[in-house]
Order: sequence, then structure tokens, then C-alpha cells
Amino acid sequence: MTVPVPARLEGRPRQGGLVVPWVSVQLGDGTFDFGNMHNTRASLCFVESRCQIDGQQIAPQPLVFFVSERSLEDLTTTEPPVHPECAAYSRRACPMVAGQMKRYRRTPSRAHGPAGEVCFDPGCECGGWVRTPGQGETNAGQPAQRWYMVWCRNFAITVPDEETRRHLATGAIPTGVSIGAKILDPLKIRPVA
Repeated sequence: MTVPVPARLEGRPRQGGLVVPWVSVQLGDGTFDFGNMHNTRASLCFVESRCQIDGQQIAPQPLVFFVSERSLEDLTTTEPPVHPECAAYSRRACPMVAGQMKRYRRTPSRAHGPAGEVCFDPGCECGGWVRTPGQGETNAGQPAQRWYMVWCRNFAITVPDEETRRHLATGAIPTGVSIGAKILDPLKIRPVA
């Protein structure tokens, strides 16, 4: 089934009929790895409220986050925010989010880059790759989680350590670490059917 692409995504590259998210790692052969996020771009999505699909700022409209079943109780996520129309597209087009994949992939991503590993392109500003939640070795072959869409107007950035917090306070984008969000005052929460 072909999912209609919203106008705001018309200019984005495609792979296998799917719009390539702005945060996806581009490989040396020009293809993209949907299982790894470009660290700097993913961080910019949180710091500057950018959409992970089109890379544009989201404000002032509500943001949408995809939250896994595991993180629903505390409303945290390492998935960057998206525009509402990009969320509607992803909800139907992304095989994992749409529930078309019953298990996480068993093989490592084609990038073979664990979180924090510098990519193959010496000129790249990615600062290392960050695995897409659920794509790490610990989830290899495990049953896929259910996903939820959470609309909100505000979120707090979460960081793994104090050093990352200091970097963010100076305006620097951390490299090689995964930052995330704690969703504040959700407007609505809906399971992805």
C-alpha cells in the first residue's frame, strides 16, 4: 500500500518508496540506514524543536512524539519530535511504528555503527551515530513494541550525564550521546493502530 506523502515532504529523498527522515544516517553508497540516527541532527531536533522527518522547526504548532510502550508511563523518548502531518505520514508509512514488523531486525544495521562511533565519512559533522530505539543488539529479534503518538506544546530535554548537560548549557550540541525528551503536559495520547 502506498501512503500519500504530505506536501511538506515532497522534496525529501525516498528509499524503497518511503520518505527518508532528515535524521537518518546516509551511507557511503548514497543509501540511507533507517536504523541509525545522525547524532547532530537528532540532537538539533530536540534543542531547536525541529522535525526529525523534514528537519524544519515545528513551533508554534503542537509537537508530536512517538513513544514506545516501554516509555509511555514516564512519557520519555529518544525519538525526536515531528510535525503533526509528518506524524500522520509516519504512523502509516514506517513499518515499525505502523506495526507491520512484528519483531526488531535480527541483523545489525548496515551502518554497523554503535552509538557514539564516528561514521565512515571524515568530513561528516554527525558526531557519531545514535541507534534508533529498539534497533540495538539487545532488542535484536525481540518482539516489537507498540507505539503511541503524544501531542504536546512543551518538553524538557533529558541527557545521560552531567557533562552533556554542561555542553547543552553553553549552546554546544553534544556528540556521540543520545539526548531525549520528557514530555510535559501532553495534549493527547493515542496508540498507533
